[in-house]
Amino acid sequence: MKKYLILLISAFMALSCFSCEDKNMEDTPENPEIQEEVQDDNSPREYTDSDFKDISVITTRSQDKLRANNYEKTVDLNLGKRVSPCKADEFYEKFIPYYYINPQYQQTNEEYIKDIREAESAGRADWFCINGNIMYFVVSHDDFCSYYSHDISVYSYNFDTEITDELYNYSGTDYGMSIERLEYSDGLFFVTTKGYTKDLILTQHGYEYGPNNSRTETALCRLDEKKKDIVTIQEEPYLDYYFSDSENGFIIKNVEFSGTNNSDETYTLSEYNSETKKTTEIFKGELNQIPVPCGNSFVTYYKDDSKNITVNAENYTLSTELKGNVTYASEKSLIISHSDDLSSYSKTRIYIYNFKTMERYVIDLSDYGSSVYPCGENLIISGDNMNYYLIPENGMTFFLGTQNDIPKTDKESGRTYITNIASDEGYSSYMDDEGKLKLAKTMGGTSGTILFIE
Repeated sequence: MKKYLILLISAFMALSCFSCEDKNMEDTPENPEIQEEVQDDNSPREYTDSDFKDISVITTRSQDKLRANNYEKTVDLNLGKRVSPCKADEFYEKFIPYYYINPQYQQTNEEYIKDIREAESAGRADWFCINGNIMYFVVSHDDFCSYYSHDISVYSYNFDTEITDELYNYSGTDYGMSIERLEYSDGLFFVTTKGYTKDLILTQHGYEYGPNNSRTETALCRLDEKKKDIVTIQEEPYLDYYFSDSENGFIIKNVEFSGTNNSDETYTLSEYNSETKKTTEIFKGELNQIPVPCGNSFVTYYKDDSKNITVNAENYTLSTELKGNVTYASEKSLIISHSDDLSSYSKTRIYIYNFKTMERYVIDLSDYGSSVYPCGENLIISGDNMNYYLIPENGMTFFLGTQNDIPKTDKESGRTYITNIASDEGYSSYMDDEGKLKLAKTMGGTSGTILFIE
């Protein structure tokens, strides 16, 4: 296990673009004795909180526009209209949501349901992912079923030509399907779940795929754009995922729960090789043992009995008196999100350790949010669907808007982007003068903006 850990951390640290940048930016130490010590001793340096000079940063909301290179792109997608196959005469009674057959609507539901079944869906788009000038996303044209979709597609959108292309489609009633967690890493990857409809059960929320009455299949997949088909990489009941670049492809994390009340957790790291198209397990162990990708680097951290964090990296060990989680790490810096009360983020602070200057910035983010995302040398803070750009050195914050997606990085260009795209599809209902429930059809459409920050 130790061998795997060392190899894995070394590979990711070597790949880190932040690490390369840090090495180029390092100044020659003024003290020759320190220079000689660093060259002769390759063992990790051991740090504690007391080794760093605390700098309390007061945040200030700027009324000016963000001075970083940023721009917004407007997106208006025409996805066409379809009637999902689950609305057909021979199928709809099996899939009809409970509230459509509520006794309250018994006298009017026949006409109302007929209108619903004949109505076309303009498509509901989500899970946006960008690679260069191409945006990928998922669209469901099933506006009838509550859970999995019976008409679902993967699309691409070219920013330069503004052409939308359907790359994959499943339309049928053999099973319902969901596609989520789109990531681009030398190809488009995502997670699919299929819910088979043999034994649907009726609950107060509608017909559901009961855990003991139907079969589901969850798989990590990639898209074959030429064949317009989905290729399965692994079929397992994944409970957690992330994608992180590696030398040969990317890393997948999976967690399995066992024991009394699922109290025991076993984590697995696997590497998918983009060239060989094979997945190899490289680590398996407990949470306190597993390497954790943070930003563009790779570290491990564990919590002692008091929940204090200790961080282990290739070239240093840092023992802290902080509670929370490691948010980002590189050779140059480390960010720990800390809360006095682990059950609440009402008083969230971040601690930014700078290993070059041996300073530690302390910033209170309780007025902004609890999610932190590196963006170049600065940060994006998210909370309550609001995003802010923060310059840690002076505490200046810039409001970025109310984008409904988390910040992501386009690996091809290095730009950070936040999508704010929504679909207006579905129906609204009203009572006519005779007290009958009627369907108000909506035109539908998908539009919004994407904020790019370089």
